Amino acid sequence: MKSLPSLFLVSGWAHGPEALQALGGLMADVAQVTLVSTGELWDCARLPGPQSPWAAGLAEKAAQIGGGIFAAGWSMGGMVALEAACLRPGLFKGLMLISATPKFCSGPDWKPGVPPAALRAMAARLRGESGPVFTGFFRNVARPAGEAGEALRRKTAAAAAMNRLELSAGLHYLSGTDLRDRAGGLDVPALVIHGRDDAIVPPEAGMALQGLLPDARVKIHGGGHGLPWQAPGAVAGDMKEFLQECLSQHKTRAAP
Repeated sequence: MKSLPSLFLVSGWAHGPEALQALGGLMADVAQVTLVSTGELWDCARLPGPQSPWAAGLAEKAAQIGGGIFAAGWSMGGMVALEAACLRPGLFKGLMLISATPKFCSGPDWKPGVPPAALRAMAARLRGESGPVFTGFFRNVARPAGEAGEALRRKTAAAAAMNRLELSAGLHYLSGTDLRDRAGGLDVPALVIHGRDDAIVPPEAGMALQGLLPDARVKIHGGGHGLPWQAPGAVAGDMKEFLQECLSQHKTRAAP
């Protein structure tokens, strides 16, 4: 029986792997899917060096199965996947970057981002009563749709139980990481998927990311930052098309 390619789905800040479970289920017929959170990557990282612990953790997981993986990262998970591929491109056959950006915070030369003061405020509040931090964040993720009260309470409770050190470090990572220069030299095909109504990472960031990457295509859908569960069928369709395209190109290059 022909083996399926390995696909790692990496969730974003303050989300467990279950956030991408529906998307993973839709991909299970074309790939061996592994769901992983940024918290898990933080815990398993062992490699010293310039990379973040999340990128190191993803690279370790890829290396453990011999590399040649596809990585699909959502939000911060997309930044982590991009960083890992920039550092160790030989481990990756393709990247799928969902609601992702090479630079999360805005600046003089980068407009489509979150104001740095907003993340500083989140980090400060995280040290105290964290509930409002998570509730406000999850509401923005859900826009333009709303987040039902009970679902919002469950997500807030789950996030409050996560490793506070990792969450704080994640905000610091989002505040200070700029992958634009590294993305420009990446020799790994990429698919950028973004929501037209994303209230956290503007779609302009996705378009700019496509322009930075040497081999990338972009898909824009109706929906917000929570695109993997707002439009899982559309996202999975894009991912399957991209995966098959990459595999076909790899097979063509490998042919004598």
